[in-house]
Amino acid sequence: MKTKKILYFCSAYPYPIDDGIKKISVNLINEFINQNHNVTIVVPNENSFVPEYFSKVKVIKYKKFRNIFKILKDLLLLRPLYFSLYFDKELINKINKKDYDLIFYDFYPLTGYSSKLKNEIFMMPDSMKELAISNFKNEKNIIKKIYSLLNYFLSITHNLKIKNLKKLYVSNEDIKIDKIKNSYFFKIPADNYNFKKYQNIEFNKNEILFRGVMSFEPNITAVKSFYSEIFLNLIDKYPQIKFKIVGKEPSKELQNLLNKNCEFTGFVDDIFDEMSKSAIHIVPMNSGTGVKTKMLDSIALKRLVFATPKSINGIFENINEARKNGIIVYETKTEFFNYFDKFMDNEINYKENTDKAYDFLMQNSYEKKVKELIEMVN
Repeated sequence: MKTKKILYFCSAYPYPIDDGIKKISVNLINEFINQNHNVTIVVPNENSFVPEYFSKVKVIKYKKFRNIFKILKDLLLLRPLYFSLYFDKELINKINKKDYDLIFYDFYPLTGYSSKLKNEIFMMPDSMKELAISNFKNEKNIIKKIYSLLNYFLSITHNLKIKNLKKLYVSNEDIKIDKIKNSYFFKIPADNYNFKKYQNIEFNKNEILFRGVMSFEPNITAVKSFYSEIFLNLIDKYPQIKFKIVGKEPSKELQNLLNKNCEFTGFVDDIFDEMSKSAIHIVPMNSGTGVKTKMLDSIALKRLVFATPKSINGIFENINEARKNGIIVYETKTEFFNYFDKFMDNEINYKENTDKAYDFLMQNSYEKKVKELIEMVN
């Protein structure tokens, strides 16, 4: 394949890798480099750490900040009120987009930089209008509630403006929700990381793990719901069971609420090492959108995954496909308890289920995804 010049816009500095968007960006950037493309990344001026592979790319930095005047500008332009955080007008003069074969933007607010070129592609990690209405429903603070509702309506308006741009959704469900032209499903692969060294780490059969940024509303809602509706009943029967929540920024309120047989690790340096120590990984999402990279990592680590139907979006086409490939999908509390009893009684073949899920996941790769992106702009 002919070498291409790639311009890659990042909504956050890619390191440390502590959320799904960063994880996708790091893997795509690495794969562009592996395929010998010339990469320029555009990153916020918020971190001075330079990973080893960054030495192979050109880095352009922009100012990431907002104030009341920028928020008012968002309102006047009828776009979500967080867009101005990512927009630095000085950046426009630093870049000649005509010099690049492919221009990739990793997050919805970066559509503010669009020049409506045919070689521009925008990643849509979530349906932002769905995320906004979810925040509105679950938020208790009245000011934050109003903010989320405003963003819901502004997302609808902005989506009409970007209908002609190429948009990659990581979930077919989000495409159905947003219903915008020129939207494509972009199936996210497993991390380009060597998981094999973690797969053989001995795990604790009596430990259930959830991983996620714990300031993110869908994660908070999921964990609270799982704890109150399932876990408290579970430890009545299995008092030895522990619930480990791995992820940065858990609030004191949440830690005080989840106070029985629970451990909050906060940020950890080696998240895969921490995850591999737990036998059961749960993805109990009941709100939010997009693909759950936490599930991709759990599958790649060969750990048994219990998930709600909403959590499999972007990875499996439906519940039957997920179950066929080793995922324990539960639609009700009763189903969870039944499956968990079978697990504790060794009636679920752990290795068979985790191998099936792993083999399914390995059919996709970032090597294939980069080639797809290049084809989209040829």
